[in-house]
Formats: sequence, structure tokens, C-alpha cells
Amino acid sequence: MDVVWGMDRTRFLIALALGLAAGVIAALGSGGDVLWPVYGARRLLAGLNPYAAPYPALTRDPAYLWLYYPLPALLLCVPVAWLPDRLAIGVLCGLSAGLLVWSVAPHPARWPVAVSLPVAVCLIYANPFPLICVAAYSLPWLAPVAIAKPNVALPVLIARPSWRWLPVGLSAALVAASIPLGWLDHLASHQNTIALATPIGSLAVLCLARYRDPRARLVLLMACMPLRLNDTAALVFGARTPLQGWLLCAASWSFLLVPDASVLVAAAAIIATIAAPRTRRHSSVRQTRSAPY
Repeated sequence: MDVVWGMDRTRFLIALALGLAAGVIAALGSGGDVLWPVYGARRLLAGLNPYAAPYPALTRDPAYLWLYYPLPALLLCVPVAWLPDRLAIGVLCGLSAGLLVWSVAPHPARWPVAVSLPVAVCLIYANPFPLICVAAYSLPWLAPVAIAKPNVALPVLIARPSWRWLPVGLSAALVAASIPLGWLDHLASHQNTIALATPIGSLAVLCLARYRDPRARLVLLMACMPLRLNDTAALVFGARTPLQGWLLCAASWSFLLVPDASVLVAAAAIIATIAAPRTRRHSSVRQTRSAPY
């Protein structure tokens, strides 16, 4: 018992330290993606429709004047809506980064996700929601919160279905409630890429050969979603070994040379398809089965 408590305490302290560091980096940086739902939460608290008017105070780019986040993201930001902008950024990014570190700590094959380019981009541009979605892959109780980023949360949740995710239905209803308010009206102008529709991203169809593997399902579902670079951190979870994890991490950084997020999708698809799943022997009576994911 003392050993388990010691391990959990160490895990907690590491997650706390790295979460604080990430929060400070995000707060002191120039990014502010999360300010859109924060400002939307302020309008919501004021009794206004957060999707009815643009946000010229946040950007001059006409492509990003509108709010692209559904209601669950705004509700998640309500507790920090009263804080100054930079402090709200630090709190949200710090918490999400800490949860990410806590979720990957017991799985060495997933450690590389913490230093992948998508995670770095999330901190640079202050976008905590993809980090929460990645953490939800290992922490099912985060599912209702992760739906704040539907295009990432849906592949993560569907890849590993669980009865413990029943509360996600309420969150999904909140996403649907965003539609009458005008949420979908602005998504057409949002710049995203569906990897499956690109030549290199189409390699994701290889995952059909291992459709029983949740890692392969995750990669295939991610490839079907409209994504940006900061949404692709969950693809590093396609690794089964630390070596595969570091290879996927390196593939994410290749975006600096080839600015196409589909490269990471293709790399994740190849690893999820070719790499043989681990097996674990239980006894001579029980048959060998795939290791739990």
C-alpha cells in the first residue's frame, strides 16, 4: 500500500510541476486560442448569445472573428471567466497539461506525446482542449469534459467505448444545443484538413486490417475528422512501445519540414497496422490474449 501511495504521489508531483510550468509558459506567451470560449462564456453569463456577434477584440483576421467552440467548451471556461485573460489562459492550459502528464505517466509508450509538436503548439497558441481529449483516452471520467472539442473527442471516445462514458451523452446534448444558437453557421470558414481525403493521409485505410485494435480505430477515426496540427496529439497514442512512441513523436515534428498534418496520420496508420500487438500469458488453462489497451 505504501509503495502504491508513493508511486501515485510521485506521479502527482510530476504532473503538478509540469502542469504549473505549462501554465506559466502559456500565460506568458502570445497565444490566446482559448480566449474565444472564455469571451463566449462571459457573453453567456451576461445572458447573450455567444454565437450572434463576432469577436473583433481578439483578432482582425476575418476567418477567425467568430466562435467555433460548442457550448461545453464555454461552460468549461465559466469558472475562469472572471479572471484576467492571461491568468485564465494559464489556469486552463496548466490544468490540461497536468491531466495529460498524469494520464500518460503509467504508460512509457505514451510519454513521447508530452514532447510532441501538437502538444507544443497547444501550449504556444494556448489551446487546452486537445490536451484534455488526449488525457481522456486513459482517464474515462474526463469524457464529458473532452467533448468540448468534438472533432478530437469523438475518435478518442469511440475508439475505446465504455459504459463509464454515459455522462458524455449529456455533453453531446449540449453540443447539439449549440446548433440553434448559430454554432454551425460559422464552421464553414474554419480552416481544417481531413487527412483521409489527402494522398498520404489515405494510408489510414490500412487500419481497417486491425479494426479490433483500439489504436487502429483511433487512427482511422482521427483521419476522418477535420483536424489541425494541434488536434493530432492523440495519434501518438497509436504506439505500443516506447520506440514506436518516439518514432511518432519525430513524425509530428516533421511538420516543420512538410507542413501537412496528414504525415503524422500516415505514420500512425503504418505503426498501428504493421506493429504486432503485445500478448500476455496468464496460465496454461487460459489462452493467450492481447494485452489491455
